[in-house]
Amino acid sequence: MRKLLASSFVLALSIASTTLVRGAQAQLRGDLGAYGGVSQRVISPATTGGALPGPLLGLEGHVALFPLLRIGAYVHGELSPTNNQVASREMLAVGARIKVVPPWPRGDWRIWFALGVGYVGAYSPAYTQSLTLQPIDGVATTKHLAVESAGGGFVELPISVGVAYRKWKPFMLFAELTGRIGFAFSGSLYGSTGGRGAKDDVGAPSAIASDGHDVFGVGLALGLGFDL
Repeated sequence: MRKLLASSFVLALSIASTTLVRGAQAQLRGDLGAYGGVSQRVISPATTGGALPGPLLGLEGHVALFPLLRIGAYVHGELSPTNNQVASREMLAVGARIKVVPPWPRGDWRIWFALGVGYVGAYSPAYTQSLTLQPIDGVATTKHLAVESAGGGFVELPISVGVAYRKWKPFMLFAELTGRIGFAFSGSLYGSTGGRGAKDDVGAPSAIASDGHDVFGVGLALGLGFDL
């Protein structure tokens, strides 16, 4: 009898454990995706020229808090060239975001809206700039400046709308349009240290003004991911 009771207890415990595991797995919802696309930053004030479109690559993932609400994180890198013929700025962004997934449309298509907050680290390589000086009385001269590399960062608020096609579940193809609001700029790249360092032909130190602040950006990305 004791052996029968023990066996029954072990069997019941095994069934209960399996049920709980399956229930937890059934409740687990989330998504993970990798994407690439194009980004356009808006510089203000554009003292030496505006920004041009550049490539971006990134990863994002979310877990479901509720059926229609997910929370997650993102990381992406991008190149932001400018039209003043210097090296492209390199940017790396990390942050968190909330994703709202409406119950419509049903079937293979999904849409979502997302709001996030993140930090963007920016770096601009060193370059050489030639300046032509035209005095009031005299001959024009050309001066060469060796501009030092500069770095900085800022806080961003990304606002996104996306759409996914899930014909081959759990795989999905998705597209996402994101607007990024930038503020709280810091670092030599954004002029918070009195200007970007430079040296002239004879090695005399000087400084040049910031190229401006990345106050807004827009990006369009296409990606491949999993929707669990």
